[in-house]
Amino acid sequence: MLDIGFFTKATACRETLVIAITTVAAFALFFLFPQSSRAFIFYGFSLWYMLLMARYVALFRRYYKRYLQLMDNYFSDDERQRLHWVPVAFYSAFGVGVIALLFALLITPFTQLLFMLVTTVYYSVFAIRFINYVDIFPKIKEPLRDTVCEATEPVEVPTDPSSDMMVVPTDDDLLLMQEIERLMQEQALFKATDLSIANLAALCGKSHRVVSMAINHCQGVNFKTYINEYRVAEAARLIETGWLKHHTLDALALETGFAGRVNLYRAFKRKMGVSPTDWEAKART
Repeated sequence: MLDIGFFTKATACRETLVIAITTVAAFALFFLFPQSSRAFIFYGFSLWYMLLMARYVALFRRYYKRYLQLMDNYFSDDERQRLHWVPVAFYSAFGVGVIALLFALLITPFTQLLFMLVTTVYYSVFAIRFINYVDIFPKIKEPLRDTVCEATEPVEVPTDPSSDMMVVPTDDDLLLMQEIERLMQEQALFKATDLSIANLAALCGKSHRVVSMAINHCQGVNFKTYINEYRVAEAARLIETGWLKHHTLDALALETGFAGRVNLYRAFKRKMGVSPTDWEAKART
């Protein structure tokens, strides 16, 4: 789900083959060796099982980090929260695996009941969420294609503009950045809550990857952070003019392009160091 190019037919066969061979080997050794050695075989393959789970955890963390980078470089708001259930589902599956191992090590009526309850609840919830994924996928399909189209690992975007990781922008980057800045200032594109880098790229006549790289190289931030800086600046300006005296924080969020007051609060606090209400109190003094 996080990388539409990862689970190919070859990958599926390879992953299945490793597990199948190990399972067959485990049963073969279990029946070929004397009963006195079966405990060592069981614990040995239990260790292999735990190492396999650890591998999948590391793999998931790497791809989920990549997914978050793609979302922040494509959407201007917390679109990634639409799949916040993915890590919950994965680590829940990991918990089911741990309980299955405990059940194998200690078979009692209690552990059997616990395992059955946990698996029933998990797979029921996961099935419901996965069905919803069919509706969510079209919204995130375009940025996820980057994992297929790009063979290289994503470049980390430094959060500190003075970082040594900063890439020197090219002349094309600078020219494109000037056009982006003009669109933001003259048309106030940042006020559109559904703004994505694809929308911006269409106005610039460039691909969204080219626009993303220009922002990364010139500003040292991802697309979401760049747009939110404009939104926070506009929110701060409105607050200073007394806008909140006649409007709510929800209205302020919509006016400045945020999807909701929570998104406004987080971005404002991150950028300005204080909440919007504290900024209002500061403006009155």
